Amino acid sequence: MLITRKTKVPLHWVFYAQMPFVMSITAGFALGTPFLFMMKKFIDNPAAITFLLSIEVFVTTLGGPFANWLSDRVWTRFGRRKVFIVLATVPQALILIAMPFSPDLWTLVILRWCYGIVGDIGSPNQALTMEIVPAKQRGMGSGFFKFQQQLVNLFVFGLIIGRFDDIYFTGPFENLFAVSGEKLIFFACSALFLSVAFFTWFGIAEVEPPHRKRVRDEQRPSENLVKVFLRGFFKDIFHKSLLPLYLLLFAGTFANVGLGLLEPLLYTEQWGYSLQEMGTNIAIGVPIAIVISLFAGWIADKYSKMLAYTGAVVMVMLCRIGWTIFVYNQPGFRPELHEIILFGMLQSTFGMIAGAVSFPLILEYVERNRLGTAGAGMGVFGSTIRNGFTVFVGVYILMWSIWFLPQAGDRVDVVFRQEQIEPRIREQLSNADVPMDNLHLEPVHRPGVDGDSSRHWRIRRSIEDAGDLHKRLKEISTDLSKARLKLQRPTLSPDNKAEVEADIASMEKEQTSIRARLDASAAEFETVLRDALADNLAPAGGEILSAQSNHGGTELVLEMEFVDRIDADITKRTLFEALTFQPVVKGRQTVVSELTRVLETVDLARTAVPGSDDHRARLQIVPVGEPANAARFVLFRDPDFVRIESALIAAGLSGSDAYDFASSLILPIRGFSSPDSSSYDISAASAALDDAPPRLGFTLAFTGGARPLPADALQTRFRSLGDVVSARVTGRFPVFQVELDLVPRLARAAARTSANPVLDARFAELLPTAPKVERDALVNIARRVTEIAASRPVFITAARPVVSSGAVDRQYDYFFSMQYFMIATDVIALLIIAFIIRLEKRGVITRAGALEDANR
Repeated sequence: MLITRKTKVPLHWVFYAQMPFVMSITAGFALGTPFLFMMKKFIDNPAAITFLLSIEVFVTTLGGPFANWLSDRVWTRFGRRKVFIVLATVPQALILIAMPFSPDLWTLVILRWCYGIVGDIGSPNQALTMEIVPAKQRGMGSGFFKFQQQLVNLFVFGLIIGRFDDIYFTGPFENLFAVSGEKLIFFACSALFLSVAFFTWFGIAEVEPPHRKRVRDEQRPSENLVKVFLRGFFKDIFHKSLLPLYLLLFAGTFANVGLGLLEPLLYTEQWGYSLQEMGTNIAIGVPIAIVISLFAGWIADKYSKMLAYTGAVVMVMLCRIGWTIFVYNQPGFRPELHEIILFGMLQSTFGMIAGAVSFPLILEYVERNRLGTAGAGMGVFGSTIRNGFTVFVGVYILMWSIWFLPQAGDRVDVVFRQEQIEPRIREQLSNADVPMDNLHLEPVHRPGVDGDSSRHWRIRRSIEDAGDLHKRLKEISTDLSKARLKLQRPTLSPDNKAEVEADIASMEKEQTSIRARLDASAAEFETVLRDALADNLAPAGGEILSAQSNHGGTELVLEMEFVDRIDADITKRTLFEALTFQPVVKGRQTVVSELTRVLETVDLARTAVPGSDDHRARLQIVPVGEPANAARFVLFRDPDFVRIESALIAAGLSGSDAYDFASSLILPIRGFSSPDSSSYDISAASAALDDAPPRLGFTLAFTGGARPLPADALQTRFRSLGDVVSARVTGRFPVFQVELDLVPRLARAAARTSANPVLDARFAELLPTAPKVERDALVNIARRVTEIAASRPVFITAARPVVSSGAVDRQYDYFFSMQYFMIATDVIALLIIAFIIRLEKRGVITRAGALEDANR
């Protein structure tokens, strides 16, 4: 058991004393990135996000300070500070459990406010830790704190953060419910808070201070506790002895300004990385940070804390300046992950030293018996100055967007026949009488490629009221969630139910109207650009250079043109290569190799690799031409898949719907046999989509490689498919007759008009004698190749005239706007540190805490 108020404690006590505080901070991780992306479901404005999260802090400014102040003046038979911690952590655990089930923005925000309010009660947790660790050992304590925190970061960012959108099935209960990664994160953090309560209550024993202040010593007759607090609180926290504390806190605040809660948006929205890649980037730097944290703690106890702190702040500022210059010179202002890691480790090394030194340095100015009061003062400071900076950052980023970046409106990505530069495009648009004042043009390249000219250009048109329309859409989405939840209440009367349903219908009508207005504006802008640039745009359907369909559609050959080089090398240097300045190893990762990997879709035939259980999809991709901006795709498709798909297309279903249903059907069949396409055979496939319900039937035969199974097992599995209403399977292993009743959505009457009339026409031109079912399959393959090639990690664009178009909200810059701001605040922090050093030399301030321990 850990005991407070010792003059010297074993080193392992110093380590264990940090654990409740670190566990509380870790549990609060749920209120960082996971909470941000939960809020993003309802609202997108960074200024609004930071403002909503700050309201609670400003309203409860005195909550944490009051708890700290009171913890200096009370005593119970259980102790004084740990009672506050337990009373806070248990409600916090319950609130975290409730958060993922919030139906709307305001429920979520109110829960966040409640979390902050009860969290204020637990503010004495840091004072309790410092009462266990003597002043002479607090440098090492700070090092252990950073060490534990980095271990947690390794786990959280390396393994947890990327699981936010995952779905985890719950074993034998998978048919009842599934748990998302989002919920698991909040549940795990809730369990951590309960662990903090248990550890604090049973693992720490508080010793009553001999000369502590008591409430009754300061209380006047008939004066309640709140009045005592308000009368004496500000006098205590603004006592001149705490002046150096606040000056150092000011310096630390200016030195640590950053994106905070908005940082994940830099990775995901501006740089285009995934949450897992962001987490991996942070986690990779943790091992070095662990070593640095222990080293920093040792420095804090052995050498001048002020000198170490000042030097660390200077180095952090220089790292930020260098990082800003480096990113400015990168293609598309987008650094690679290993570059983020390298610069991040360099900056975090000095930031770790500053952080490990700063807290014990602050406490050198505070006597032990005033730790609660000091914590109260820091609480007021944190809820006003620091939170004010948080609000300012959101407003600052919003204003930066308004001043320098494209606003809400329409966006169209176009592809030209030849490379273009901006003046030439503007000239073409101007000659066609297109208004130029509100247009923003940007060349688009693959990551790692830069230049002022390109075939692919992004053209945005800002519209004055478009931002308000996007904001209104988010408000309607929130209101609809609340109304639909209300509709599910069993106690709702028929009259109220009718009223809610009318409100929902009204909101849905407004939502549809706004979307139609935004879509119409984008479509009109696309038409304007097509007309103005018609002679120079890539021809419609021209990305398909040639096509073949052989052996009844089981072998498809496509030659497609892309804007970017298909033979490009996209291998990135590993961290080791970057640290040792070795060149990139060629041949490890290319556009072709990555396309081959991501195009291994369900419809392809799969054969076993000789000598292994690995089954590979049969797919060939070969660069064509010089420069190689085209590729030949040869896809050998599973004949059984093709029979199902062809039967559905012949019956009137669209190619994309036929492909999706055949994909869902073929997977369970492979699960009962093996991935090898020769382990099963589908024949006599026929569909009757005019029937009610629409039907699909076929004969399924397994070969010798499959395990015997009853018809019931197949029937149960087919019934579980989303588009199957009922299934009848007859026969005996290995041959079964399968009859499936399908959902009405798949009826012939519901078959959609082709979503790709341009591709339909192009394949009809290239293959006039091919059956329509084979041309429809080619249309679907070309669409999938185009979409997959344009996504991570390949990022190559098919040479079609319009890549995409639609309504967009305003654009934000999270990097440069904040880098310039952080460099300026670092300079202010150094000026404050210089002022503190001058005051100490003149004797205006003294290190009362250090003197107290020296005299004990």
